[in-house]
Amino acid sequence: FYTDNIFWIILIGLANGFASVVMLVLILDRGQPSVGEAMRRGLSILLPYYAMGILSGVMVFFGSLAFVLPGIYIFIKLLVAGPAMVAERNYKITAALRRSWALTKGNSGRVLVFVLVVAVTAFFVYLTSVTVIGLVIRLGVGGDMAETLTTLVDAVLSMFLSVLMVCVYAALYRQLAGPAAEDVAETFS
Repeated sequence: FYTDNIFWIILIGLANGFASVVMLVLILDRGQPSVGEAMRRGLSILLPYYAMGILSGVMVFFGSLAFVLPGIYIFIKLLVAGPAMVAERNYKITAALRRSWALTKGNSGRVLVFVLVVAVTAFFVYLTSVTVIGLVIRLGVGGDMAETLTTLVDAVLSMFLSVLMVCVYAALYRQLAGPAAEDVAETFS
């Protein structure tokens, strides 16, 4: 499957990465860029962001091969690397990974519990919604149309979950990084 569809897998990954970067720019950039500016910036940093995601995934994979817990630990430690890369405008892959590791230091357990609560809750809401809406669709519409509509509902709910998780990662970054020096200076000026 993967060898037959590698082109589409990479293309979908790049599109997903682009959307994530643009959302992170819109959420985290203190200059409040327009959507067009966020898209231009997202396009300019897409490749390092994507490469960082691949490297993080490989690290988590190898950590999981050792045992599941090291993989989970590495995942949590690298969770805010993307938001750090975008917010701090440092597009070096290793710098973003190190920054994420430093930000999560001493907070890994709390971050894990928070992400688990959000992910498990979102998963059950997603699963329940797809099941209930899918049943209603199948009762109202028959055949291939029911399958198509159910797949469409699944895709839309998956998209909402992706947006939710990008927002959660951005919020985690903001919480862990603390206020920017400019914000502190503005408060006391």
